[in-house]
Amino acid sequence: MMRAGNDPVVRGLLLTVGGTSDPMAHTLLAIRPAHAVLVCSEQTLRTAEDVKTLVRDLVGPAPPPCFETRKVGDPADLVSCFTTVRQGLEHLKESCGLPKDAIRIDYTGGTKTMSAAAVLAAAPEGYEFIYVTGTERTKNGVGVVVSGKEQIVHPPNPWTVLEEPDTKAVIACADEGQWRAAVAIVKRLSGRAAGGQRSLFDAWTKTLLGLEAWDRFAHEEVQRHWGERGAVPTRLRDLAAVSGRTTIVGLAERCISLLRFLDPVVKARTAAPRPDAADPVVVDLVANADRWAARGHHDEAALRLYRALELFAQRRLRLPHGVDNSAVGVEQVPDAVLRKAIEQRHGPAPWKLGLKDSADLLSAHGDEAGRRLAANLDRLDTQARNENWLIHGDRHVGEQACLSFRKGVLTALGIEEDRIPAWPRFKA
Repeated sequence: MMRAGNDPVVRGLLLTVGGTSDPMAHTLLAIRPAHAVLVCSEQTLRTAEDVKTLVRDLVGPAPPPCFETRKVGDPADLVSCFTTVRQGLEHLKESCGLPKDAIRIDYTGGTKTMSAAAVLAAAPEGYEFIYVTGTERTKNGVGVVVSGKEQIVHPPNPWTVLEEPDTKAVIACADEGQWRAAVAIVKRLSGRAAGGQRSLFDAWTKTLLGLEAWDRFAHEEVQRHWGERGAVPTRLRDLAAVSGRTTIVGLAERCISLLRFLDPVVKARTAAPRPDAADPVVVDLVANADRWAARGHHDEAALRLYRALELFAQRRLRLPHGVDNSAVGVEQVPDAVLRKAIEQRHGPAPWKLGLKDSADLLSAHGDEAGRRLAANLDRLDTQARNENWLIHGDRHVGEQACLSFRKGVLTALGIEEDRIPAWPRFKA
């Protein structure tokens, strides 16, 4: 129930006007807004004037509200009523300079169409509502509220339920890797939300930005968005659970399940790969390729798989052996035969080595992982690389060619299938 007397938070009211002035006067006197918009019809214009007079007579020494009357063209036309309500809300925001959180909508009076229009116009924008009921009604409890028996109640904004289609659209965008579109929807929802719910939408936005950063390999940026030990998606889960948003709870829980894969990748970015384990950075790249393939983008997936081979060779040379394969000196090639072959292909040192030469150089350094890579490069089904529009060719990679290439890449990299973290589908 609304507090009696002036509410310092509520500065503006929009009221739909019916045939009796008592409920509206009760609201206006209880809240004492600075500005009030009365949405009436031709038939209730007299009631609107009566409300103004009654309130001005009863407010005492306090200044009465600054009234604005907006008349609907047809009180039975939903579009006409909706448009008039929207204009009234714009007046409170733009002309009166009131923030949304300082405005309330009282849809008690007027035709059913006018009340419905007020809710339809205000609910998606996150406004809060007022309804005047009472402890006693005429006609054995089914008529109008008896004068002096009015009570103000706060019906919850139904947008928590109505926002579900937009929530599902966010989830669908996440599953397709359309992170910016997902964030845009959440920000639009946040603009409609009541002030107390903004922290949920802030956590939701940061969670999505973390996923977007991860999908473009900005792993440390993920940690900045998600906080220490995944504090942000955890907070999102808790806030969504409290407000009954089960779909968002599912999204947050799936993000929390990914945390165990993030730290190893961040740490491995600057650490030498263990010789007896798969390189987390390369594994993450393969997982990224799998996501692109799952979305039907096999050219992109094959490109990433090929890059995984290059990245593996680059990291194996640089971190354990101190060799930059973009500027290899003569003294860094211990095998004379290989050194001569490289010189014949590339001229005088320093040399910029491609994948095959990098693999051979790893073998020359006695690197077992490099030997495996070199041994398997010639066995790769290279159709996905040679014909790929994004690499060497002018055709598109099909699903089967991509799968065949992926199988060969995993063998060359020594990555077991169960070591690849599969991002869960976010759909509830």
